[in-house]
Amino acid sequence: MAPQHHSPLSCLKDIGIIDASCFISCDALHEEFAIIKKTAKDLFLATHPDKGGDPAAFRVAHAAFQVLKSLYNNHRVLNGSYANYFANDKGDGTADGGSDDLDDLYSHFATSEEVPSYEHFEEAAREEVPGYRVELAKSGRAQCVVCKRDGAKEPIAKGDVRVGSLDENSGAYGRWHHLRCWKVPRKIFTGFTDIEDADVTLRDLKSMEEVLLCGISELDSNAQSDVLQHVMEIANWVGSRKRKTDAVAQL
Repeated sequence: MAPQHHSPLSCLKDIGIIDASCFISCDALHEEFAIIKKTAKDLFLATHPDKGGDPAAFRVAHAAFQVLKSLYNNHRVLNGSYANYFANDKGDGTADGGSDDLDDLYSHFATSEEVPSYEHFEEAAREEVPGYRVELAKSGRAQCVVCKRDGAKEPIAKGDVRVGSLDENSGAYGRWHHLRCWKVPRKIFTGFTDIEDADVTLRDLKSMEEVLLCGISELDSNAQSDVLQHVMEIANWVGSRKRKTDAVAQL
C-alpha cells in the first residue's frame, strides 16, 4: 500500500503551527526553522509516551517534523519560506510542496512502533544548535584530541571521517576526533531504536540532523557506512566500559 500523502502544510499544523503569524518577525529561513524546531521539541516532550503522553500524537508530531526538516536540509522549502505553504493553501487544507519521498519519510515515523527514549528528546530540547558535527577532514592538519592526549601525533588524514563538538563561545566546531576515537554520547545513542538494523539506525541518525548533530546527510554512502559501523558497536558508546564492568561484577 502506498503511503498516504501528507503535505508540508499539514505537517506544520501537526506540530501546532496553524498560520504564518509566527514567522512574521523572521528575516531568513533558518530563523523560521528555529521556530519550527523549538515548537516541535516542546510537543515531543508533552506527548512522549514514556511520560504518559499519547503515542499516536507523538508519532504524528515526530513524523511531521522529519518532513519539515528534510525540506530545510535539502533546500526544498517552497520559495524559501515556510510561510508560503499558508499563502499557497488551496482551501482544502493542502498546499504544493509534497512528494513521494516525503510521504515515505512521514509514513515511516508515523507508523513506527519504536520510539526513542524521553531522555533523548529531553537532551535535544536543551540544545539550540547541534552539539556535534560529522564530516570528511578538509586538510589533514587537524589533530585528534584523543590521540594528542595519549601522546600520539597522528593527524586526521584528509578525506577521513572526523567528528567534532561545538564551541559555544565561537559557534564553530572543533575538538576533532578520528571516528574510531569518538565515544558516541548518551544523548545520541538513546535515540537509536534498533541498532541491529543498519537502515533503521541510519534513519535514526538522520532524524537527529540539525537537532543533536549535523553532517550525516552530507557524507557519501561509504562514509555513512563507516559512521554506522562505529555507532552500532556498543563498545564505542560513552560509559560502555563501566557498563561491562558492572555486568561482570554482578556474576
